[in-house]
Amino acid sequence: MKQITGYEIGSIPPFQWQSAGFRSFLDACLMDKGVVGVGAGVWGQEIMITPSDLVETAEAEAIDLSGAARS
Repeated sequence: MKQITGYEIGSIPPFQWQSAGFRSFLDACLMDKGVVGVGAGVWGQEIMITPSDLVETAEAEAIDLSGAARS
């Protein structure tokens, strides 16, 4: 993954490195959480962010990826 993104797995930030046309998705079940942690670009560090702010900042789409939203 580092060859593609420049980041180690687990530290990939969800915004700012993607090329034009790259699509990001957030599992819809996370939209009910108060805060989620995402990669900060450095292994072992996280950015704490609300799911709605993450969707907006990463220009992501919240969809049911895990099936948990159907429960």
